[in-house]
Amino acid sequence: MLATDAQKRATAKWDSENMTTVSCRVKKESAARFKRACAINGVTVNAALRAYVDNGTTGFLSGGSADGTTLPPDVLREAQEAAKLEGEELGAFIKRAISEQKVRDKRKRQMQSLIHQSDAPAQSHILP
Repeated sequence: MLATDAQKRATAKWDSENMTTVSCRVKKESAARFKRACAINGVTVNAALRAYVDNGTTGFLSGGSADGTTLPPDVLREAQEAAKLEGEELGAFIKRAISEQKVRDKRKRQMQSLIHQSDAPAQSHILP
């Protein structure tokens, strides 16, 4: 269904009051790399830039690093949903999740070490 003139005017008014354009000039090679990364991750350039601006974090879609490492799109979506449920920015949520997981992993290793020690055969302390 085509938009009426009134709908077009209302949309234009809302956009002028609520939206702005952010742009920058980059080298062609950089733009091509970014476009390829977006295509590989199944997102549009616009969506990737919007996610970056909206989340206020660094890295490609807040899921990667300067070396090109990225999170799979489904993992990134889950992290974004979980962060939203917690009312956190994505970067802060991921940092907290990693911190908490490191603590859990350390405790698990300590428990495994204790279990391993208790499974070891008892050594005799009889003097010759």
